[in-house]
Amino acid sequence: MKTLVTFLGRPHRNRAYDAVTYQFPDGRPRTSVFFGLLLADYLEADRLLVLGTAGSNWDVLLEHHIQDSEDEEARLALIAACDQSQVTPALLDRIAPLLTRRTNRRTELCLIPDGLNDGEQAAIVTLLSNRLQAGEGVAFDVTHSFRHLPLLALAAAMYLETVLGVQVGEIAYGLLDGDRSQAVMLTGLLQTLRWTQALDLFRQTGMSRPLGGLLAREGLENKARQRLESMDFAVSTLQSENARDAIRGFRPALKQLQSPWFSLFQDKWLAELQWADLIHRDQRELALAKKAGQARDYLRAVAWLMEGLISRALRGHPQIMEYSIRENAKNTLTRDPAFAKLSKLRNQLVHGQNRSAARDHSTIAPLLAAEQNLRLQIEQWLRDLPAQIAPGKLKAIGS
Repeated sequence: MKTLVTFLGRPHRNRAYDAVTYQFPDGRPRTSVFFGLLLADYLEADRLLVLGTAGSNWDVLLEHHIQDSEDEEARLALIAACDQSQVTPALLDRIAPLLTRRTNRRTELCLIPDGLNDGEQAAIVTLLSNRLQAGEGVAFDVTHSFRHLPLLALAAAMYLETVLGVQVGEIAYGLLDGDRSQAVMLTGLLQTLRWTQALDLFRQTGMSRPLGGLLAREGLENKARQRLESMDFAVSTLQSENARDAIRGFRPALKQLQSPWFSLFQDKWLAELQWADLIHRDQRELALAKKAGQARDYLRAVAWLMEGLISRALRGHPQIMEYSIRENAKNTLTRDPAFAKLSKLRNQLVHGQNRSAARDHSTIAPLLAAEQNLRLQIEQWLRDLPAQIAPGKLKAIGS
């Protein structure tokens, strides 16, 4: 089901809405005093959700879409209530079935506050979340709303999409411009928020699935998107070489993508992938350790740091990826007290033990007692330990 959410305001100086002919993207002109009804036709919406305050011009809907003979008592009561800004939910419930019959789509009329403070704005978003369902298609029309409500509608759309799981499609505005009046699609504003959220998630977690979905909308070929997903899997399972290969596989397709939205974020995102261009495996793993630490992903930071130091000691070894070779190198490096401490911390974190369980490791317990202690220790190791291990120090080690 697809629902159009539209707002009803008040014309300036108590003037009635004028009938306007709008040009729509499909090339067809459509005429009405209420843009939301035209948009509902264009989008083939199944349901119309009209939001307005107690003083909105609800009678505009009556004048142009209900015959005089239909529920005269309710019509007169609504007109009087509009004049006094005292429209009630009960009165709107009496009118809604009439509009449903005349528009040939389910129409719901909802009373909202003016949205002038946090409480009222949250109440409007709450009303929308109560009226919509996960998976439902939703569009917004902000043409006739109070001037501050389009911003709230944009925020509500992001909330509903992220928290409730609705499918927000269009945000539209009926531009009144003489002979050039047209339906303007403002969905790009929502796209900007989607891209921003996806980039922030990538920075924090290294996961690019939301970015992949957005890139697919912009025309990224399926093979490149699969490589993008492969990068996610490889990074999350500490397979740095596979992650690097995946990045090198999909990056050329990104450079060929012609997308105004991707162009806004392209440089920032590609900068996050520059670690894949570092020459040596240990450099790449240590770069990933630093990124994980900055994101406060301490388990992954410690794991990448250990692997990076082992790779650094094995730089140039013909079997650097062999488990037995890396295990032997780790045991050798553990002779150093700092690396041994790192190894113990890694074990504590992997096994989910808290500081009380780490009492036998007096050097580890303080790190698990406070985040600042752990963060500063990891930063120090990232700064000092690589310099203490000569590249290729153990490149002749056997299994």
